[in-house]
Amino acid sequence: MIRILSSLAAAVAISGAAALAQEKFAITVPPYLQNLTGNEVTILWETNAPGTGWVEIAPDDGKHFYNTEKEKHFDSRLGIRSVGTLHKVTVTGLEPGHSYVYRVISQQATTDSRTSKVMYGDYASTKVNKVELPSFTTPSPEKKEFRFAVINDIHGDSALVYDLFKNCDLDKIDFVVGNGDLVTSLNNETILPQKFLRHAASIFGSSKPLVAARGNHETRGRCAQSFTDYFPSVNDGLPYYAFRYGDTFFIVADCGEDKPDSDIEYYGRAEFDKFREAEAKWLEAVIESEEYRSARYHIAFLHIPPVGERMWHGQSEINRLFLPVFNRAGLDVMFCGHTHNYRYWKPDEYGNSFPVIVNDNETIAITEVTDKGISVEIIDREGKKVQILNFKQPK
Repeated sequence: MIRILSSLAAAVAISGAAALAQEKFAITVPPYLQNLTGNEVTILWETNAPGTGWVEIAPDDGKHFYNTEKEKHFDSRLGIRSVGTLHKVTVTGLEPGHSYVYRVISQQATTDSRTSKVMYGDYASTKVNKVELPSFTTPSPEKKEFRFAVINDIHGDSALVYDLFKNCDLDKIDFVVGNGDLVTSLNNETILPQKFLRHAASIFGSSKPLVAARGNHETRGRCAQSFTDYFPSVNDGLPYYAFRYGDTFFIVADCGEDKPDSDIEYYGRAEFDKFREAEAKWLEAVIESEEYRSARYHIAFLHIPPVGERMWHGQSEINRLFLPVFNRAGLDVMFCGHTHNYRYWKPDEYGNSFPVIVNDNETIAITEVTDKGISVEIIDREGKKVQILNFKQPK
């Protein structure tokens, strides 16, 4: 009887292994770019099974990628090459104002829980031969003219993403901002990669950096704390951060949740009041920094508007904590979302000293920064221009 059961268990194990082997090791989320600066970039992608990962990169100089052997930049942490399904590689030593082509490669790997032994399997990679390789251009510190696009409140509607970018000339866009609520929740590991990231990566993300602001819906679900795994932050792993692109300074603020921490929807886990208080102190330090003060333009992204009518608790706290700081910051424009209705609030309309654009969930804000100022075209999913706004350079 024991022998029969052992044989049965072995047969089940072999059958399970065969079933797993039938699914070819593959990239399920194409590479997408994060934190692009003049000297470095972080590239992420996902596979359908655990493995190692690395990036091969070269100057976009017209030579075939196979012309010379490329250095392998591995996904590693603490001196150990990582094994997992989400792969993250930061490539340093790049030159400002230069274009690069690259490919990503993963090799399936199985780790033995009893020993340190690793068994390797098949490879999966982006293509090189007879295809146009993904490429990107590092910004120069002197860059004074560029364009970016803002989307928000997608809520996992992939068709909406494709529609919005049909009306956007990506060749003229330097980066894309996802200003919150890209999905409705993070209740499992597949929602963000499959509902948004793989589509965004296919449309623009392999060549145009994605700047992500967390919305209130991305604070929800059992995997909510994985948000910065997919969008690694330059601010000690926090979902609010700042960066400079050319001579323009950007603040990516975090709204937290919209209801009181005690609301039953959060199952006793919310602490967003304290979270926003800490963020407000960070904002104070940012606007006092020399890097901020020396910038020509100042632009902020915040999912929930800091002003409005009949405010919920989260918005009231943002109004109390953030608005006074932003009013002192001399912002040229702030982009928000959340309401699913387009609004434009002029300076001093609700106690705000700066213009606030509340982008609709079915519009894309294509923004151009030049010596003459900042211009914004709001375009809906049918390609109709909802509004054109121009903000002149302050004296």
